[in-house]
Amino acid sequence: MKKNFKLAGIIVILTMIGLGLFACGDSDNGGNPGGNGSPPAEPEAMSGKTAMQFFTDNSIKAGWNLGNTLDAVTNTGSSSAKAEETAWGNPKATQQLFNGVVQSGFNIVRIPCTWIGHIGSAPNYKISESRLKRVAEIIGYAKTAGVKAVIINIHHDGNNTLGNNSVWGFVDLPAAVNNAAKKTEIQNQISKMWTQIAEYFKNYGDYLIFETLNEVHNGNWGHGAPAKEQDILFDWNQAALSAIRATGGNNATRFIAVPGLGSTEPDIVAAAHARGKLLPNDGANGTNKLIVSVHYYAPAQYTVAGVTDQAFQLIHTWGSSSDVNHLNSETASMYSTFISNNIPVYFGEWGAPTNVRSSMSATIKDTHLNYIKSVAGAARSNGIIPIYWDDGGNFKVLERSNGKPKSGLWADTLSAMMTGINNATPPVIGGGENPTPDTITGNLGTYSFGLQEDGITPNYTQAKWELSSDNVTTAKTEGAKLVLVLESAPTSSLQFVWQGPDNSIWWQQTDILGETGDVLNASDASWDEGSNTLTINMSAADDYSNFTDQNSLNLIVAYYSGSNVNALGIISANIVAE
Repeated sequence: MKKNFKLAGIIVILTMIGLGLFACGDSDNGGNPGGNGSPPAEPEAMSGKTAMQFFTDNSIKAGWNLGNTLDAVTNTGSSSAKAEETAWGNPKATQQLFNGVVQSGFNIVRIPCTWIGHIGSAPNYKISESRLKRVAEIIGYAKTAGVKAVIINIHHDGNNTLGNNSVWGFVDLPAAVNNAAKKTEIQNQISKMWTQIAEYFKNYGDYLIFETLNEVHNGNWGHGAPAKEQDILFDWNQAALSAIRATGGNNATRFIAVPGLGSTEPDIVAAAHARGKLLPNDGANGTNKLIVSVHYYAPAQYTVAGVTDQAFQLIHTWGSSSDVNHLNSETASMYSTFISNNIPVYFGEWGAPTNVRSSMSATIKDTHLNYIKSVAGAARSNGIIPIYWDDGGNFKVLERSNGKPKSGLWADTLSAMMTGINNATPPVIGGGENPTPDTITGNLGTYSFGLQEDGITPNYTQAKWELSSDNVTTAKTEGAKLVLVLESAPTSSLQFVWQGPDNSIWWQQTDILGETGDVLNASDASWDEGSNTLTINMSAADDYSNFTDQNSLNLIVAYYSGSNVNALGIISANIVAE
């Protein structure tokens, strides 16, 4: 998929993988779908974090695609094309599948969603309730299983199927390139569809991420494409974002992922960003709520070209110094361009044909495992979240019956992936040396930094105090308060958290300040501008009755401005009783 790689066969194969024409779902992958297909009746809590903080604080590092399922389509290339969950050979998704996905080590899932055949006519383009409900049902499976984040999108509603300007679906870039009216018509439909999707899913917390579009191109997969094509996609991404934000509620600050043109690989994305034609304008959110969606199938000769041709050994060879240097260069460019500037990146799709190579020679298998481990490790080392493309067919790793791999190359591939991720050291976001806590006064003493979920890695957004026995007694006294004197008024969201170490009761949070630093609830806290004092009532503690039963306590202030709680400017911290 590099710019100078133009073999028509590769383009066809790329398309077939994207459309699932290689899918060969196993006959034993059945199961009855279940779960709750209704969105939350009331808005769920939002973290108030930037996208980068959300991913980092939740230790989100390994992802999986429910590929060729909700994005599968019958009668492609015809007016009767319709998204059908089992059209490309995979069974319907189940709770058991997602339970296994989490048990296999994944904590973010991407659910590609195609809507064609479920959309009404102009001008309203009404999406069927049954389709929306099924998407909600599958989100519910993921959430119940313990996934930390879920991505949904508009996926195959515009596909240049063979790179020959033959498009099915309404996101028809070839038709829009030289037809301003068509471009506007498509843009209008994108807006109306995202308005409906966003409205239906509005009450979900910010673990639900919207990805605007998928692999939009004009037959060239984005390589060597004229600037005009990226400009059109930029306008469409802006239309999607604006429609989502206009629905308000949780969608006003929901995380939105934005792809580049075509194969949306690193060089394409970086070039668009350099022209100011990648990230849409998100108003007061700035770039804090945006994510860059990148796909990584490089080199195409290795990942997707002629995958069934064992005789052509070159396509099963990877690992030269040139190969490794290219991988490291591409991932490092995503770090320097985006991640070091607190804009997260995920590989929304990446992988190689495990099913195909499972019956090949030991050398080919070893090379495959080296590739998987190397890409996963390079991504993690540069702060990129790798979300594996599992289509249930050639790229299958997990069984659709239980979310776990079969023994053999499938299990070995999963192991290589997780080894690459877990053995890599992610960058400290924000760059520079690791910070140290500010020295402060008061009866709590100087704080330490909190820890990530692994219990080892520092979380620099958290100021943590382990309370002495006297301070525990004071904190549990009726009317007790945490009094923080600050250098200046806070400017971002803040949470008050308590932990009960003796009982292994951990993250118990209450949102105290909103995104602009304003007190959310006067009964929980107050701000005195004259003395720069933030007073937090202990009674604001989540599950307060349980709080007062603890023999030991940790208190945490989590502040989400930048990547370091030192930005809060704490001068002193005291526990006081009335």
